[in-house]
Amino acid sequence: ADHVEPTPMDMRSHLQPAGTWLFETFVEKPPIWGRDDEILWPDDESLLIAAPTGIGKTTLANLLVQASVGLGSGMVLGYPVTECDRVLYLAMDRPAQIRRAMRRVFTEDDSAHLSDRLTVYPAPLPEALDENPWILAELAEIAQADRVIIDSVKDAMLEPSADKSGSAFNRAVQMCNAEGVPSCGLHHQRKSQNGVKPNTIADVYGSNWITAGAGSVVLLWGEPGTGTAELIHLKMPAEPVGPVALSINSY
Repeated sequence: ADHVEPTPMDMRSHLQPAGTWLFETFVEKPPIWGRDDEILWPDDESLLIAAPTGIGKTTLANLLVQASVGLGSGMVLGYPVTECDRVLYLAMDRPAQIRRAMRRVFTEDDSAHLSDRLTVYPAPLPEALDENPWILAELAEIAQADRVIIDSVKDAMLEPSADKSGSAFNRAVQMCNAEGVPSCGLHHQRKSQNGVKPNTIADVYGSNWITAGAGSVVLLWGEPGTGTAELIHLKMPAEPVGPVALSINSY
C-alpha cells in the first residue's frame, strides 16, 4: 500500500445538521461482538478487556481479530463478530509474547490473508497519548484500518494512574470513534483484596477516565496456569453478558 500522510481531524466535516445526524444518515448497525441486547463490543464504541497478567486477554483479542478479518467461525465465546476491512494491532506489551499468542491462533496458511487484512505495529508509540492524543487516529489512518487493538493500554500512556493520562487515553479513543475506527484496549486489573475477586468497574487499574469512555468493559478473572477463567461484564451498553466460564486453551 502507498504511504498515506496523516491529516488532522477535519472539524468542518464533523459539523452536521441535527435532523440529518439524528434521522437521515442514522443506520442501526449490529454490534461488533454480540447478539441482540447482549452486546460485548458495541458498534462505533470502544471495548476494554481487563484481566490480571497471564489470564488470556491477548488470546481473546486475537480471536476477535481472527473473526474481524474473516477467518475462523466468525464466533467468539458463542457470540458473532462482524467483519471489517482491516485491523491495526498495536503490539506494544512484549511484542515477542504477543507474536507467540498470535501463532497459537493463526497458521502459516493464513499468512497472505493476514497480510492483506491485518497490520501489526510491534513497537512503542513515538509519542505517548498524554503528549499527543491524536496519534491513535493518525496511525489508524496510515494503516488504513477500521478497527484497532491496543495491547496494552498501559503502554500507550506515561502514567496510567494519573487522571491526565486517563483523560488523554479517553480523548484518543473518542477521536478514533469519531473517525469510524472503534478500538479494543487490553488492560490490567487490580489485584484481588484478601482473595475476593474484583467485580466492579472501580476495580479496573488506573484512572477512572480509562473506563469512562468505553462502551463496554469486560473482566477476565482466573488463576494463571489453571487454563480456566471467567468472563464478567462490568459495563454494558444493554443487557449484561455472562458470567461465562471458559477454557483458555479452547475459547
